Amino acid sequence: MSKCSSLTELTLRGSFKDMNRLPALAYKLTRLNLETDERQEILTGLSGAFELLWRTDSQGSSPISWLTDFSVVILVDADLPILHRMLNDLHHLRSLEINGLLSDRDDTFSFNDIKLQGHLQSSFPSLSALSFSFWHYDGSPVISTFIDMLNTLPVTHLKSFKIVIDKWLFLWLDEEKHYTLDDILLPHLAKIVSRLWKVQRLEELEVVLKFHNRSFADEGSDDAFDWDDRVGTLSDDGFLPQLQASVQLLEKNCGLENAVFMFYFTPIVISDSAFMRPRMVSRSVIIRVYPKIRR
Repeated sequence: MSKCSSLTELTLRGSFKDMNRLPALAYKLTRLNLETDERQEILTGLSGAFELLWRTDSQGSSPISWLTDFSVVILVDADLPILHRMLNDLHHLRSLEINGLLSDRDDTFSFNDIKLQGHLQSSFPSLSALSFSFWHYDGSPVISTFIDMLNTLPVTHLKSFKIVIDKWLFLWLDEEKHYTLDDILLPHLAKIVSRLWKVQRLEELEVVLKFHNRSFADEGSDDAFDWDDRVGTLSDDGFLPQLQASVQLLEKNCGLENAVFMFYFTPIVISDSAFMRPRMVSRSVIIRVYPKIRR
């Protein structure tokens, strides 16, 4: 890696803790993707990648000083201050993707810790594409911190915005109340869409809602939720009418008369456990909003 002087695109995947052992990188990256597939290493976070990518050469440049596209996962709450430091010198950045779906749902983080407002004003004021992914479940404060952050951002240059929200349906908590869009998600989603639709240059707004339904009780126990009911909650009969009604309400309340809505509903996906027993069903809805073309 240290000898690839002309390398411009790089994806690093795995455990970040060993990356600080690599030799200094001598190339100028324009696209960087930091991923991980090591859930057992989740506590190490971004620190190893930060130490490697921020080493400077004799001219004071680091491998990511020239980045235009940056995609990064957030593993632990401590990653956010590190990410804040990494973003300081990315003056050429045009596209930023922050994925919090691999973080532990019990280790909730605040988007305010990234301090993205200051970066958009000074570090990369010409950023044109933003993407965020994070968990949402009853009682989670993450979506509220996302709204707080979004309301402070100077987003006049944005042309594309994408948000992915993973919604967990805890059927075992209350069998009679397992709505896909809860009392928190829909109002907050309306705030997000309303805020972004005021951006004059915005060409596309994409919202992806992923719903996951599983029982956390042992499959053989009396407390296990009936598998047919878990599938039924995301079936066409139960899932689509509720989502369509919610999105129509979203369209009405956000003042989107001059917008075109497109909907995509994915089939049900069934995931098996290590013992080859079905444990979880998932389904997604993709909502894309475009400005109407005036003739």
